[in-house]
Amino acid sequence: MEHFRSAGWQVSYASPAKENEFSAKLRELGIETLSCQANDSRFDDFIRQLQPDFVIFDRFLIEEQFGWRVEEHAPDATRIVDTIDLHFLRRAREAAFHSNSQANSRANPQPHAPEPKTDLSFISQHAREDFLRELSSILRSDHSWTISSAEQKLLIELGVSPDLISLLQFSYGQPNISALPSFEERRHFVSIGNFRHPPNADSFRWMKSHIWPAIRALTGNTAELHVYGAYPPKEFMDLDDPATGFRMKGPAKDQYETLSKYRVLLAPLRFGAGIKGKISDAWFTGTAVVTTSIGAEGMASGSFPGLIADNVAAFAQASHDAWKNEDQWSALQKQGFEVLAEEHSQTKNQTRIISQLLELKLNQKSRRQKNWIGSVLQLNMHRSTKYFSRWIELKNSKSE
Repeated sequence: MEHFRSAGWQVSYASPAKENEFSAKLRELGIETLSCQANDSRFDDFIRQLQPDFVIFDRFLIEEQFGWRVEEHAPDATRIVDTIDLHFLRRAREAAFHSNSQANSRANPQPHAPEPKTDLSFISQHAREDFLRELSSILRSDHSWTISSAEQKLLIELGVSPDLISLLQFSYGQPNISALPSFEERRHFVSIGNFRHPPNADSFRWMKSHIWPAIRALTGNTAELHVYGAYPPKEFMDLDDPATGFRMKGPAKDQYETLSKYRVLLAPLRFGAGIKGKISDAWFTGTAVVTTSIGAEGMASGSFPGLIADNVAAFAQASHDAWKNEDQWSALQKQGFEVLAEEHSQTKNQTRIISQLLELKLNQKSRRQKNWIGSVLQLNMHRSTKYFSRWIELKNSKSE
């Protein structure tokens, strides 16, 4: 949004969330904000008066709620779904993981991180409804962004036209490498992530029960692991254990400043999708990364600039090596800077976004004519969702 503003575009932000401190911050940037509830025709007046050139939906759930309203009242607007990560893929992996964990809990006292699965039979078995809803949203929109190259490839394999999807990666400026703390100035391990996100919560539990004890033993019981994250429940804060060096720190005021103090980021994710901001943030701050195959998926087109391990013993050894060996640590840091510059460059990616949007608008009519499957889905969605939403709105008005 900041880049759109710097390019001279007018930006409006509408959300079902209530007004809060983030709304004020957006308005300080010159961005109009609106709290718009689902099943409320007041959004129709807003979008009809605004007549935007582009509408970007934050995930398919928002497109389901508001896409038909945009199509009806601002039909010339280019509609784009920002998938963030593929919801159906994350849900399928989570369901499969918990199912396997329950079945194997006795036979496998040190559970591992499974290899990423993406085939259609796997998805249909564990998240069929999510898959159909999200795929429908992608097909009926003018375009969609995926944040992971692996997920872009998956959608194409599932039959989505390459013309309907493109890669929208994270964007970082140039890190101030000379100002970052050296290997000797850093001491401990770090992990970070929103506690409300199930993959993060599971990784923290796995570290506490299996991974950290193994790492701690290899370090001679001297190193510490500091765990940060937003919205930490009491359940997790109670895991704080100074005697074992497992320290629960809660929210980080500034993730970059926080991460730059540590040698190694631990991200033992056993399910999930998309790409991981904690890993690219670690690269930006010169912090070495140890993660699983799930964590590394889609993060780099070439070799992953970090260490990958999917079982407790291998993960602990890799973590210790990155923490102890300065030459290896420096090599990993250098590789992280290189991937950021090549694939996550703010200048490259944001310039590409503007060019892409202008091209979409220029060829919108012909693109819609070619996407007849999307037109069919749009028609059916428009009818079913429209009248169901109208019924809910009428019901709500009578109950007030």
